[in-house]
Order: sequence, then structure tokens, then C-alpha cells
Amino acid sequence: MATKRTSFADLGGAIGKNSPIGGAKIRETNKPVTAGAEGVFLANVPVEKLAGNPRNPRDELKNLEDLSSIVDVQLQPGSAVTRETWLKVFPGDDTEIGEAEYIVVTGNRRLAAAREYGRPGLDVVVRDSLAASPASVLTSAMLENIAREDFDVIEEAKAVEMLVKELSTAAAAATMLKKSTAWVSTRRALLNLTPELQEKLRAGELGVREARALVKVPREEQVAAWLAELERKEAPPVPPEDSKPSPSDAEKNDDEDRPEVTPVDKIVKAFKNAKADPETATAALEEFFDPADLIQIKHLIKG
Repeated sequence: MATKRTSFADLGGAIGKNSPIGGAKIRETNKPVTAGAEGVFLANVPVEKLAGNPRNPRDELKNLEDLSSIVDVQLQPGSAVTRETWLKVFPGDDTEIGEAEYIVVTGNRRLAAAREYGRPGLDVVVRDSLAASPASVLTSAMLENIAREDFDVIEEAKAVEMLVKELSTAAAAATMLKKSTAWVSTRRALLNLTPELQEKLRAGELGVREARALVKVPREEQVAAWLAELERKEAPPVPPEDSKPSPSDAEKNDDEDRPEVTPVDKIVKAFKNAKADPETATAALEEFFDPADLIQIKHLIKG
């Protein structure tokens, strides 16, 4: 299948305003570029000349099915740095990047998808300013990934921690990421969770708010605290001892339809239940009332 590519004229419309190359003055060339290049568009660079970012904050690139269409069309170029510039900042990466001429700083999933689905070349914009320092490389990769749904919060936390160590302070990292210091502190704190709870957080079984509370618990007690909270949430609510269930509307209607029960009715019902004959009923009255009351009852009966 022939590979389709957007034309350079359409490139501006294909790149979002938050793209790493947004706002750059881009010139197009098919010739190799040297160190210090800035805003140079290279079309269809063979994938064997490209290396993925060894400082990519992602633990793994995950499922690439959403990028399978790259075999036919690439809507947005990656951002790359020349080999010479990269090795000035990271001299120890020589073996890891192999013979690659360019290192892809942002667009690593696109590069991986191109390799997986058989696209021979990838469009990139060379911007050596992205590798001005280790911090700038990490920040560029983070800003691209933070907004992505599949960039999980622990990957984010690890990247934030790396940036804080690189810049020495959390405030500096917050400034680079255009985030608040509270956001940075929250992400770093999540790394104090046990590995089990970090995996639950990645899987969505544990929310960030709950995780923040568990961070305050000693590590050896965190899992037990989480399980106890789950059990508490799943248990049915216990009503207070002095509370009584409210009658339903049907019960209220039934009560309204029932005739009022008087004391006389209750006594008669008791006699009926006991199957009391006149002698038994009289004996019961004599047992319950004193002689003066019985005389009054006789007068009431006679009228």
C-alpha cells in the first residue's frame, strides 16, 4: 500500500496550537541537518535513522492500535534533535541510540507505530533547542504526555520527580510545567504509596483523592487501611438505635382506611379470643374491678 502524507502546505492546519513545534518558523529540506538546527522540517526520514527518546517519561508505550492509521497518513510530525546535540547533553546515550541521526523527543508513540505497522519513514521537525538541557528534554516530553488519557498518574509522578531532581526545587519544576507547586507536591507524594497501591492507582481502582489520604498512613499500614475503607464503603448503613423506619405511602394509606380501634373493641376482641362464656366474663370483671366499680357498672347497664 502506498504511503500517503500530508503536504507541507497542509502542515500548519494539521498541527494543533499546543504542538511542540507550534509557532516555530519552519523550513523544509530533504538534506541532513547539522547541530544547532531549529525549525527544520524533514519529510519521510527513514525510521532506522530515528531513535526514541531515552528520557521518555512513559514506562511503556502501551497499545498502539489507535495509531494504526499512520501507515497511510501522518497528520503531525514528531519533534527531533540531532545526534550531535543530544550527545552533548547525554554523552552516555551513545550505545542506546545506536547509529540514529536524530532522536525523537516528542512523538515516540508515532515512531513506535510506524515501526509496528510498516511505515518506512516519519516526518519530523528538528529543533535542537529542545535539548538545551536535560530539564528541557524532560519538560518537552512531559508537556506532550500530561494531557493524554493513557499517561497514567504514576508515570506522571515519576517524571515530575525526575524534573524536580534536575532543577533542584519543586518550585522550579512547577514553573517549567506551568503548574502550581501544590500540583507538583501532590504528584510527588503519590510515589510514597506501596507498589500494590500504585498499581491500583494506575488501574483506576484507587482514586487520586483516596491515594492522597493513604500517603499519610505509614507504608506498612497503607494496604490494610485501603481494604478497611473499601469494607466500610460496601457495608450497609446502620440506622441509629432510637430511629424507627418511616412508614411507606402504602402503609400510610392503609392506616387511613382502617377504622379507629376503641378500648371497648379491644376488650371485646380479647373476650372473643378467649372464647369467654358469661360466667367467665363475669369472673374476669369481678377480678379486675372492685365492688364499688361493679355496682356502678350494673347501674350503667340498667340505664
